[in-house]
Amino acid sequence: MMTTSRQAYIIVLVLLLSSCQNFLNVKPQGKILPKTEEEYAAVLNYRLNNIESGAYDQVISNAELISKYEAYADDLDANIHVGNLPIYAGTDFNKNYSLYKDWYAVIKDCNIIIGAMEGKTSEHSRQLIAACTTIKGICYYNLMRNYCKAYDPATAGQDLGLCIIDKFDVDYTPERSSLKTTGSFVVSTLKEAASYGITDDKYMFTADIAKAYLAKALFWIEEWEDALDICEELAVKYPLTSREEYEAEINSEFGKGKGIIVRNRINNNNSSSASIRGQALSDMMSRPVSGSLIRLFSPYNEKDIRYTSFFTSKRKVKKEPFGRISSAEIHLMMAECQAHLEQGQLALDILNNLRYNRIEGYTPYTMESLPPVDETSLIKEDALGKPLTALTQAILNERRMEMCLEGDRWFELKRNGGPEFSIITDQIGIWQKYTTKTYMYTFPINKDDVELKDYLKQNEGYEEYL
Repeated sequence: MMTTSRQAYIIVLVLLLSSCQNFLNVKPQGKILPKTEEEYAAVLNYRLNNIESGAYDQVISNAELISKYEAYADDLDANIHVGNLPIYAGTDFNKNYSLYKDWYAVIKDCNIIIGAMEGKTSEHSRQLIAACTTIKGICYYNLMRNYCKAYDPATAGQDLGLCIIDKFDVDYTPERSSLKTTGSFVVSTLKEAASYGITDDKYMFTADIAKAYLAKALFWIEEWEDALDICEELAVKYPLTSREEYEAEINSEFGKGKGIIVRNRINNNNSSSASIRGQALSDMMSRPVSGSLIRLFSPYNEKDIRYTSFFTSKRKVKKEPFGRISSAEIHLMMAECQAHLEQGQLALDILNNLRYNRIEGYTPYTMESLPPVDETSLIKEDALGKPLTALTQAILNERRMEMCLEGDRWFELKRNGGPEFSIITDQIGIWQKYTTKTYMYTFPINKDDVELKDYLKQNEGYEEYL
């Protein structure tokens, strides 16, 4: 059991390492610094506890962040009383959205711990380095998806990327790199994390979790063959779950069945986590589930375990908001990779296997029986900028069904053409129409950081707000 003095020390230490006002203003103010592996582990454990409980949204999306992404996307229909939509007004967005600084604060802590462990040879130090390298890679992946344009290999060398801070150095002031450099850095960081081969989940982030995020990063930057290789490796270890297993997983507090690679908890015993989850679920329940999403489950509806687990009979949300990476997501990435690599039948086989494990009495698709392209669909083109085919649309639709209400849809819209769409809402008794422009899929850098650091370039489109 931890002594009171040690507990106080750790609290002071954590506050010291996480309280900076600007992500580059990271110099500890000279009070206390950790010295031993145990003390550095205490810093990491503090982060991990909050990540797993869903109190943090910086690494695995928690309920609060998911509800924001869902408010921005189209899985929920408009409601005239939807309330504040910060993405549509730069001033509100900058006031309410703090993840930019939060992610860099976590990266700072990881860099401090990694630097302190360099040269040490114990298994404990390897575990600390591996976990921190994984978390750092995930944070940069999250930053890239939110604060950089959707990845286009043809323009990535010129598009704005992130400020890359790979080591703890109080005097280092990097400019934004290119998106190509950023993508390569995310991939190399997660490859390094996986290379440690950690299987002990003492610090939560094992090699499998690093590989899962590596697959997601490769998928995001359209490295289809490399992403497919990692997904196929993971799919062997994390097979698709049956309908019965899936139902148990989706309703479990811990949700760590064989089909789950990583997930935060539904923690009713943590007051902060429970409060966040309750408010997020309430926000999502205030709007009906989109008719376009509901229609995707037809004609099976009640025979689809997802349909009965996710929605009430009145088109309201009952699925718990949580962040995760599942075997289903891995299989869906495999299917899309195969489709982009022109291996259509292999892609279709994966799709049919997933649907078999979700739908009672499912009749497999053939290339001829796939539903025709829906011309009313919001997404008109795939990640390559090509018009949707019946197969690519079926894969995207399946992903929307499987991962709905997990905050994924916003990024699906972003990477598949960034379509513009509108929401009508009542703001203080006045009906207003808010239109999501393509540039809005790339969030603005925090105004304060741009003003303080003249080498930070703001993302396109936000000049009038900032």
